[in-house]
Amino acid sequence: MKPKTLKILLLIQSIAMVLALGWLCLEIIISSERTTLICENSPDGAYTLLVHKSSKILLFHPIDHIQVVLCDNDSVGYKAFDVDISDFARCEIEWEEDGVRIVLHGQEALYYTLPFRVETEQ
Repeated sequence: MKPKTLKILLLIQSIAMVLALGWLCLEIIISSERTTLICENSPDGAYTLLVHKSSKILLFHPIDHIQVVLCDNDSVGYKAFDVDISDFARCEIEWEEDGVRIVLHGQEALYYTLPFRVETEQ
């Protein structure tokens, strides 16, 4: 190959490596930031609901990663779910008699219900 062609290929490879490294650093920085959006106790004080948010990038589009944890105040979280949602805007919480209802608003609204721990009779 000609020396000029080798220099051009080396330049293209170097640019591609710098872009890939920059993209990786940006993704690590964005996804490492985790924010607690909500820490709310139930009306009777027996349960706590935690909503955490972190972000990640998929094909140049940021996606919000939401983690919801429901725990009773005597133990560690026992019910949880994770969901990825585009353009997360807000979260609505409604405490019910037998659980908690959560609505996550983004490009679409996602509805979830987490029941309280039920003691089984023996």
